[in-house]
Amino acid sequence: MGNCHNCLVRLCAGTVTALALCLTVGLAHAQDMASISGAVLDEAGAGIARAEVTVSGKTLAAEHKTTTDPSGKYSLNGLPPGTYTLTVSASQFKTFEDKSVTISAGATLKKDVVLRVGKLGIYDTFGYAVAAGQNGEGVLSGIVADKAENAPIPYAFVYIHGGYRKAQVDTPVPIDKAGQFRISLAPGLYDVFVAAAGFAPTCTVVEVRSGEVTRFDPRLGPDTEHSEQ
Repeated sequence: MGNCHNCLVRLCAGTVTALALCLTVGLAHAQDMASISGAVLDEAGAGIARAEVTVSGKTLAAEHKTTTDPSGKYSLNGLPPGTYTLTVSASQFKTFEDKSVTISAGATLKKDVVLRVGKLGIYDTFGYAVAAGQNGEGVLSGIVADKAENAPIPYAFVYIHGGYRKAQVDTPVPIDKAGQFRISLAPGLYDVFVAAAGFAPTCTVVEVRSGEVTRFDPRLGPDTEHSEQ
């Protein structure tokens, strides 16, 4: 009976030691894991939403992927320390690739990426595609915000009218929940009309240049005329 008791004590002690060792190894492994985070921006400094960010390397069993949030931010966690290839892609932009991104054990590497304008499609007044690069297209992007609070206005209304030669635009532009918009256009002058519920509308003439990102951040004030009625 005494021998059985001693065996049971030794067995329990061994089990506890093994569990403690596993927990220690697991904790040390978790502490060794690294991460990479940052923002994906256009050349005007605006965040690019829904950009795809990929990290690949020999120490990974599979690629780690994520997409940027409405403000262009991203984060990839649980990466072993090492050197990786960071690839970032987004519609209307040239793909970015850095093959020498080194992350240390337990560290968080901050890596902001700026994407350049790629080949963009242009549409004429009737919706027919114009050959990309034919007129040296550019991009108009920005954030619609409250003039008083400087807070983004989600799902505001942006309407663009004007054009260059025969490639004219007369269309509403989609706005996301972060107040951001982006559209590819032929170079030229455009009337940009911006409106939102509870705010006074504005209309501004904006020039889009060939191969460039033109930043336009409309700021809307309160609609005092209708609020007093």
